Formats: sequence, structure tokens, C-alpha cells
Amino acid sequence: MYLAWHFSMDSDTMTADVLSFLLDLARAWLPALATAMAITIAADGLGRIALMALGVHCPRAESHVFAVGLGAGLLALLIFGAGLAGMLTPFILAGLLAVGAAGWLISLPSETAADVSAAEFTGWQIIPSVSLLATAGLVGFGLLMPEFFHDALIYHLELPRYWLRHRHISLLPWNYNSALPANIEQLYAVALAFADERGTKLLHAGLGLLCVLSLWRLGCALDGRSLTGWLAATFFVATPAVTLLATVSGNDLGLTAFGLLSALAWLHWRRTLRRSWLLLSALLMGCSLGAKYSAAFLLAGFALAWAASWRRPPATLDRAGALRQTGLWLLVAAAVAAPWYLRTFLITGQLFYPAFAAGAPFIDETGLRLLRRDLGTGGVAPALWADYFPRLIATDIGWLTAGAAAIGLAGALAGTAWAASIRPLLPLILGSLAAWWFTSPVPRYLTPAVALLAVIAAAALMALASHRRLRAAAWIIMLAGLTAQWLTAAALFRDNYLEPFGALGPPAARPPDIERTLSSPWPVMRNGPERRQWLAWSVPPYAVMEAANRLLPPSAKVLFVAEYRGSHLERDRIVSTKYDRSPLIEWAKDSRNEDELAARLRQEGVTHLLFNAMEARRLEQEGYPAFRWPDARSRAVFEQLRREKLTVLHVENGVFLYEVR
Repeated sequence: MYLAWHFSMDSDTMTADVLSFLLDLARAWLPALATAMAITIAADGLGRIALMALGVHCPRAESHVFAVGLGAGLLALLIFGAGLAGMLTPFILAGLLAVGAAGWLISLPSETAADVSAAEFTGWQIIPSVSLLATAGLVGFGLLMPEFFHDALIYHLELPRYWLRHRHISLLPWNYNSALPANIEQLYAVALAFADERGTKLLHAGLGLLCVLSLWRLGCALDGRSLTGWLAATFFVATPAVTLLATVSGNDLGLTAFGLLSALAWLHWRRTLRRSWLLLSALLMGCSLGAKYSAAFLLAGFALAWAASWRRPPATLDRAGALRQTGLWLLVAAAVAAPWYLRTFLITGQLFYPAFAAGAPFIDETGLRLLRRDLGTGGVAPALWADYFPRLIATDIGWLTAGAAAIGLAGALAGTAWAASIRPLLPLILGSLAAWWFTSPVPRYLTPAVALLAVIAAAALMALASHRRLRAAAWIIMLAGLTAQWLTAAALFRDNYLEPFGALGPPAARPPDIERTLSSPWPVMRNGPERRQWLAWSVPPYAVMEAANRLLPPSAKVLFVAEYRGSHLERDRIVSTKYDRSPLIEWAKDSRNEDELAARLRQEGVTHLLFNAMEARRLEQEGYPAFRWPDARSRAVFEQLRREKLTVLHVENGVFLYEVR
């Protein structure tokens, strides 16, 4: 390893090198840390003002959790409004952060008293503490490494970069992702305006921390014990897929945090019947629906929970009152999410494009069919269950969470007294699971339900531990399960972050231009050639995009062909997904020869092409629209264009950078 290698040198040289490494790391991360802190303060300020306006009163710790969650959603909507108005500039974004910070200062005198945790089982506090520290170590390592997440490079980062370049949030005519709700990506726009992808990774990890705090308060709300909440949070973040997800620029932890806080506020409403809690729950659910379509799975769980409340209304509420409260909750949630869906409807004619139908301006019928196939619409085929479910439980749910939650669910369904506290969560979980399975059983989309299952698992193990004869068994189950999940998470990190070092082979067998320091991940964490080399191995088109950033003038416009990971390019571009119709193929189809196609490229402002030949072969074989030719003539026009009208500027990893002559 890198640091161990330095122990062979004298101590002065080693100390100087370590200090240099830490200083480089600090310089690289300072803008990201400062931006993430500013966003957190602004969100907290906006959220506190909103809580005061709603009349929500709760202990200080819980108030901050709600404030940051609600404030993040409100800040995203404000940024969205600025983007629709064509004012998405660093100056406007800084102004919005300043408004939030002012709200934070104004609300400081109104803080409520801290809450006091109930007594816990002696010695159990060490389990979540040690596990959370181990998980934090893994997450910290992943945060320091470069961004590799496929979806991040396609749209979580690509869209905010495009919006910032053009100062306007618009639909890209060749990228269906630009029609999706994007509350989390609005926050990423702020991070990218003042930092880089380190800031977006840090924001997503921060949303994961918000999930942890939400689960802590959710566990407390269920049975009054703080330890139940901390165990639930521990089980959730120890889920291998969640641990890895916290290190990338995604949006799943954002919609999960909004959903968990909505569920927590809804439980408070069931207990108190105060309208302020109902409105808070609806606002947060609307923020979740504005983050991603998969938030609809949790909405299905809420639908089942509301239906249960009609059958057996809480406290003094009658059935008619429950129906009125349901209508109010749905109305507020829909109003908060509506801006995204109305925008999509006005441009595409569909509220949930492309969920139900294809058409202009993005996906054709073939692309929609392939998208539905890849998302698993209709459920996973029974022939694949033997492989699918073991991986789902081991990686995306966790054996500990799955096993302990099964005990809790069985106890709740059987009507046992100890499981009474967790029964309000059952409709949320069962409804979410059913909607997820039949609509799109992508494991990552199950994250909110996994978080709720973690609460059930924690409550079940706490119930086991309350019996003297079963306490040792509960300890063993918990320690063994957490250890297994942590080891699985470590294996995931090895495969995703350390695989490039294995791909390089032993130092003696490497080409002479590969530096020795690339055998260690530590140099990759700071800016420099090692980080670029890691990215070139992990993201094949990166090397060509880096060359394009050096070679192309600022006015260049690059058309991506058979490639859709454009986030690292610092020039204007046209990027589609593998499901969308390809602009090049559409233009080639309408051109009689290479001269007309070259003229069309110039007409569209395209000065360069980035062509991934290896990916093109795969896309063509599998029939994806991104490189599916309607006839041999249009394919021949493109090949003739490559020979006669394009000049190769750079080629690496099977990716070509062409200049249009």
C-alpha cells in the first residue's frame, strides 16, 4: 500500500510526503465541504421558518431533522423556479443560499428544549456505535475516490452541468432523463456551481445521514426507546448496497429521507391528530415525489395506510374525518410535486413520461420496450428467482434486516402484544413492496421500504432481548448479521473502487507509462495523474473527454455517438441515452450522402463527434435505439462521413474524438 511504502524511507521524507498528501486532499475538498455546509445551513433555515409557519412543535433534535429535510425540498423548488426563468447562475444560487442562512439566524431564538432518551439495555449502545463507525470508514473511503456511478455520469451530474451552462432548466430533445422529476439534481446544481462532483457525492452522503437521523427518530416514535431507532439506523446503513450508494452522486437516499420524514410526521399525526403534522407529512411526501418516479412506491404504501385508517380511524377521528384528512394530505402532496409533472405534461403531453407511452420527442416503441424490460416491469420471471432473491437479500436488504423483519412482521400479523407498536408501519411496507415488485423491481428502488424494514427488525430484536433467556440469542443474531453485512459491503467496495488496480496487474508487468503509485488508492484521492488514470480505467470514454477538454476550443459543441456518459466533458454537447433515438442516426436517415449529413451537423452547431466504437457494437447487437440503423443506406452515409468528412483528433479505449471538417 501507498502509505506502507513510505515507511521504507527516512522519517523526515515520509512526514513531508504525508503532509503534502493531506494538504492536496484538503485543497481538493475545501470547496465541496464549504458548499455542502452552506446548503445544509440554508436548508435548515428555510425548514425552520416553514416549521414555524406550520406550527410544528417538537424536541430540538427532531426539529433540526425535520427542518433540514423540508428545507432541502423547498430549496430545490426555489432553484427549479430560477431555472425555469432562465436565471440559473451562481449569483442567483448564492442569493438563495443567503436567504436560507438568514432564515437560520432568525429562527435561532425559537429553538425548543432538547429531549431526553429513555433508559436502554445496558451494554447495547456499543453495537450501533461500532457498526456505524465501521460503515462511516467505508463511506469515507468511497467519498474520497472519483465518481464512477453510471447513472450519475448519465444524468445526475450531466443534467445539472447542462443547466448551469445554459442557465435554464429545459428538456433535452434526445435525453428522456431530462423529463424526470429532479429535486435532488437541483441541489447538485448548487454543488457543481461552486465545487465539483466531490460536492455532489458529499450531498448524497449527507442525505444518507439524514436517513440515519430520521430512522432514529422513527424508532423513538414507535416504542419510546432511543436505542430502537439507533439499531434501525445501524441495520439500514449496514446494508451493503446502501453503504455503497452513500458514496456516489445518486438521488435514492434523498427521496428515502423525504419519505421517512413524511412517515414520521404521519405517525405523529396519528397520535396527536394535529393538522400541522398532517401538512408536514404531505409536504415531505410531495418533495419525495418531486425527486424521482420511484417515490410512487412509498405513495402506494401510504394509500394502503390511509385505507386502513378509514377502516379503523385513529383516536377520536371518525371515518368521514379520516376521508377528509386523506384528501387534504393528497392535495398538498400533489401540489408540491406538481411543478415537475406539469412541466413534463406541457412539453410531452404526458404527466409521467415515459412511464406509460412513447412518442416525441424522445423514445420510440422499441426504446420503451427495452426500458421496460431492463426495469423489470411486471416482476422478475420465476425462472430467475433462484438467482435474484439471494442477491437481493444479501446485498440490497441485508440478511439481518430480512430475518429480523420477518420475525417482526410475523409477530405483528399474529397480533402479539410486543409487536403492537410496529403495526402502523405494516401498510407502508406491504403497499410499497407490492407496487415496487409489479412496476419496476430494480433493487435500488426498494431503498425506502428497506429503511422501514430496518425499523421492524430493530423492534423485533429489542423484543427478543427483553426476555432473559433470548437475550444472548439476540446478541448473536445481531453481531453475526452485522458482521456478514459489513463484509459484503467491503467486498462491494473492493469490486467497485479497487478493481482498476487489479486490472493493471502486478507492477513488473505494467507498461512503463503506468506510474508505480497507481498500485495504491491513496494518490487517486487527490487531484493529479493518478486520479485521471483511475477514471480512464473505470470510465472508458473519460480519457478521450479529458483530451477534448485540452484540445477543443471553448466554443466547441460535441455530439456523442453510442456513448451517454458526458459528465466529465467541459464543452457544450448533445448526449442521448441508449433508449432514446440517436440524433446522428435521425440526421443520417434524412441525408442523401455524407455532404448533406456534414451540412446538417454544421447546421445543428456540431463541431466534433465523440464515438464509442466498442459500445456501438454492443448497442447494435442488442437493438438499442442509440445505435440501431433503419437501413443499410443511412449506415453507409455515416461510414462515408467518417472517412471523408471527419478528422481523428484522439483515440483511446476504443473511443474516437473527431473534428467535423
